Amino acid sequence: MPSSLFYVPTQIVHGENALASLPENLKRLGIRRPLLVTDDGIIKAGLADMVLKIIGSNVPIFSDVPPDSSIQTIVELLRYADEVGADGFIAVGGGSVMDTAKGVNLVAAVGPDLTDTAGARRSVQSRPMVAIPTTAGTGSEVSPYSVILDEEAGVKYPLSDPRLLPAMAVLAPELTLGLPPKLTAATGMDALTHAVEAHVSTGHNPCSDLFSLAAAAAIVRALPQVMAEPKNLAARSAMLTASCQAGIAFSSAGLGATHAIAHALGGLFHVPHGVANACILPYVMEYNVPYATERLASIARAIGAAEPGGHDGETARKGIAAIRKLVKDLGLPGQIRDLGVKREDLPKIAALAARDATLPTNPRRATEADILALLERAY
Repeated sequence: MPSSLFYVPTQIVHGENALASLPENLKRLGIRRPLLVTDDGIIKAGLADMVLKIIGSNVPIFSDVPPDSSIQTIVELLRYADEVGADGFIAVGGGSVMDTAKGVNLVAAVGPDLTDTAGARRSVQSRPMVAIPTTAGTGSEVSPYSVILDEEAGVKYPLSDPRLLPAMAVLAPELTLGLPPKLTAATGMDALTHAVEAHVSTGHNPCSDLFSLAAAAAIVRALPQVMAEPKNLAARSAMLTASCQAGIAFSSAGLGATHAIAHALGGLFHVPHGVANACILPYVMEYNVPYATERLASIARAIGAAEPGGHDGETARKGIAAIRKLVKDLGLPGQIRDLGVKREDLPKIAALAARDATLPTNPRRATEADILALLERAY
């Protein structure tokens, strides 16, 4: 096994008093003038108010974050942060909100032209950030990645730098109680995809394996329970923890072809990231079976799709079938045609996915032609 680097510098606060401890933790991080970053949906749902009641209603707010974080939005946030003299950020929301706040430090260091930073590590002058996820899915609160949309090019850049990591993550399950069912399902599948891809990635290591298997097992147990009982705080907490574990796993191990294709679908057609992952994951798992049989079998056993022992190939396929059934039970699209994508667009998707920064750690090499064939099967 090649050498690997595993570290979790983000401080993780969780439990029933996680939000209440926010003022004390801001002080400890040296944040005296925080800027709250969120979106209109979080404002309307009253979740931002829950945070403001704790840190003070006079904290400035930036809420113009779109569903897909864009370079222009980050430039606007940076300008506003400088205007109000913010020395740190509190990001309250899903992946787009957190990625926007994380991207500010990158734009501040290298400027708004991010075309040469995709997948590269760059020096970043950081303002401390506290990430408070309101969805259980992205793992962005503990990852060194920020997925940024270039609206003009129609391309999503998965930027990577360890200094993009938030200083602190606050896991408060009460903020996820009002999440709509479709968003709960999609973000939950995003987290499961993180766990599966991290486990089979060529960058996996003994530490990431612990987090990826634990996350996969917890998600498959808790996600159906959350869908059946949306106000079940214990199940919501389990999902939030599992999403964080999956984020820790893929931050060290990397991802794979599912995310490469999902990024292309998101950039070209604005398909929600979790929905794209749910649709594509079983097909990529099938594609990877010959090169990741044992590790896919480990996933199958972890999620309860197969008993211990047995032939790894057969066990791996049982796991794929279980995940495909979960996608169907959640009411998420199982084929690309269900995403509103036309068949003639598949070559464009394959070309973009083949250049994605998440593809090199896929366990089986995937050329543009391989990806196109996979997309045809998934259509």
